[in-house]
Amino acid sequence: MNKIFLRRFITYISIALILSGFALSEDRTSTKVNTLDWNIGLELASFRDDLIVPLGFHGPGVIVGSSFQRLQGDWQLDMSFSYKFDILFNRFSHLGIAFSVDANPSLLKTIHLCENRGNFKAGLALPYKINNFFPFFWDDAHLYWFTIRSAAVAMEWTSPAASKRDITLHLEIPLFTQTSRPPVYRHNKQDPGLAYWGFQSTEAKRQYKSVSWADYQSVRISGEYSSTPKSSWILEFEYDHAAIPKDAWAISTSLRYARKFRSW
Repeated sequence: MNKIFLRRFITYISIALILSGFALSEDRTSTKVNTLDWNIGLELASFRDDLIVPLGFHGPGVIVGSSFQRLQGDWQLDMSFSYKFDILFNRFSHLGIAFSVDANPSLLKTIHLCENRGNFKAGLALPYKINNFFPFFWDDAHLYWFTIRSAAVAMEWTSPAASKRDITLHLEIPLFTQTSRPPVYRHNKQDPGLAYWGFQSTEAKRQYKSVSWADYQSVRISGEYSSTPKSSWILEFEYDHAAIPKDAWAISTSLRYARKFRSW
């Protein structure tokens, strides 16, 4: 993992901590609950980048991740991190791989609507996603990426606490987004720093451009079922589409098992 990504990740976490510090300082007398968990799962992913070939690549993948949650009064701070690795094929059985890194801090506040109708929260999320795509058959010297950093509106609803087995639905839609995409024309024979299937490439974290809804659309929807007080199952759907410089898609549906590692 290179230094550029670490700097970006630390910056995002710092912003989240600063925002949460202002919010949580409003209610210092409330009970604080901190939870740290890990998760692992499987996904079905689809990638397509018209910069290289207008063909969709589809296949299975694995996910590992961790998250931290802090509850204080009406405020909820979440910080999640995950890594995905997918093995993909197109309809001609051409092999490709994809690997993604996702950091997503968010700050939500409870909005009291109706009693006995569940718990509704809304706030801001700062997703940062690096989607790397490596189509061996078509180009084994260049990496194709789809990197996003944005400010998104986040909403969450939790079923009434009639039992310990509750359901939580989560939705994120970006309001402001910057993307990084490869150039249309590659002037180098091989990407600089491309090694270990692109793990050391720094190109996917540079040359960001602000985009509008016409050029970028995204949504993240998830549902979490808490089967026990310490474990849960998470079903998540993610859709990202960029129209510049040419169309590219990153779509995934995943099922993860999460286990509380520590609570204090």
